[in-house]
Amino acid sequence: MSSIGFHVLAKPIGLICNLDCKCCFYLEKEQLYPQVEKWAMREEVLDTYIRQYIEAHDTPVVSFAWQGGEPTLLGVDYFRNLVQIQKKYAGGKRIQNAFQTNGVLLNDAWAALFKENEFLIGLSIDRPRALHDTYRVDKGGQPTFDKVVRGMETLKRNGVEFNASPATANTPSIAFSPRPTASPASTTSAPATRCSSATWTPTCALWRRSWRPSAPQPT
Repeated sequence: MSSIGFHVLAKPIGLICNLDCKCCFYLEKEQLYPQVEKWAMREEVLDTYIRQYIEAHDTPVVSFAWQGGEPTLLGVDYFRNLVQIQKKYAGGKRIQNAFQTNGVLLNDAWAALFKENEFLIGLSIDRPRALHDTYRVDKGGQPTFDKVVRGMETLKRNGVEFNASPATANTPSIAFSPRPTASPASTTSAPATRCSSATWTPTCALWRRSWRPSAPQPT
């Protein structure tokens, strides 16, 4: 019997975000839980989730995907602890992590965590700048394009692998990897699955990690 892997998109910060994107369908969900004050996934829940997720995979590689809301609001130490929990339960399996972020809070401390543990980052950015700054604004209604680009440069400077995908379907996505790209021959056998730049998820990001064409990737 062949092994089958699967993906679960975890949102350990729930719907809490530091931006107020006009296109976001998720922020309004906070109104459904007026009694909730602390949104971070509790450590005992996180521990149980990671253990059960790893145990449920009859595969040599287990791929986690983290999103929000905005997961960087949890802080670097939260994810350092998360990585230690994964190591505790890995049982010889290789652990992969994808992490979707708006990039505003990225700094060298985050980049060090990502680099050390080989996280693959999905960075939410629209192009051109005018489009991004029209829809992706902060809580004060201010544009965020420059902040996101600064976060992108932080990732590049620290050698962190990332994909930056726009919401405009006809705009090519950006991929950066410090690892060697695949040979041209390998691009002919790429998986049939396509990840639309308009529907980017960390699951798509993990798929693209396994296929590294030197030419621009499909959108």
